[in-house]
Formats: sequence, C-alpha cells, structure tokens
Amino acid sequence: MSEKKVYGAAADPTKRFQPGVSGNPKGRAKGIETIARAFLNGRTYTDSKGIEHKGADALLCFLWEIAEDKKANDRDRVVAIREFFDRSFGKAQQNVSITDSATDDEDESDLEGLSIDELRVLAKVRAARDGTVH
Repeated sequence: MSEKKVYGAAADPTKRFQPGVSGNPKGRAKGIETIARAFLNGRTYTDSKGIEHKGADALLCFLWEIAEDKKANDRDRVVAIREFFDRSFGKAQQNVSITDSATDDEDESDLEGLSIDELRVLAKVRAARDGTVH
C-alpha cells in the first residue's frame, strides 16, 4: 500500500502562519481603477525615459507603458489599451432608439394603472417623438 503525500503545513510545521506576520505582505493587487484614482488625485508617475508626469497625463503615460510592455500579460495589456482610449477620447457613443407603438387615439383606460412617474416618462417620450415641449 502506498503512502499518501502530505503537503503544506502538515508536511512542514514551520510553514504554518506565524502570529503577527502577514501571509500577503504586499497586500491585495491594485486594480486599474484604484491606480487611475491615485493618479487623478495628485500621484506623479515617472516614465521609462525619466520624465515625471502628473494628473491625467501621468495616468495616460502609465497605461501606455503597460500596453507596450511585452512582458505584461495579455489581459493587462488589453485592459490598459481600452482604458487609455476610453480616457483619451471618451467611450464610443451608443445610439439608442425608443419607439412608441401607441397611437394618439389610444384608450385612456390603458393609462389608469400607471404611476405618476411612469406617466411623466411616457409624456417625455411622446414629446421627444413629436418634437413638442411639455
């Protein structure tokens, strides 16, 4: 009969967590949003050429260097590229069309179950459709 292999703290009691010592001394990894907030709140960034940047400029330089870094993993590079372009040029505009299939001669009893807020939204939609102002 073969013996079971033992891993981790059971195999080596010296690898147990030590009191007062963090198991993760560097802390949780910083997400791109956290880093972006830090730059926009005054943190400076020195690029690979030794030039110091501040504010939005620092954030964009930081993101671009991640995007160009061949050693960074692909996921981080894609996120950096997306964030760079979203923050440089704004997110792509999305067109939304709202259609109202109701006619002007609809039965008013259909509106009785709507709340005042729903009626206001309906009035705005119709005004936008008809080009009138209420």
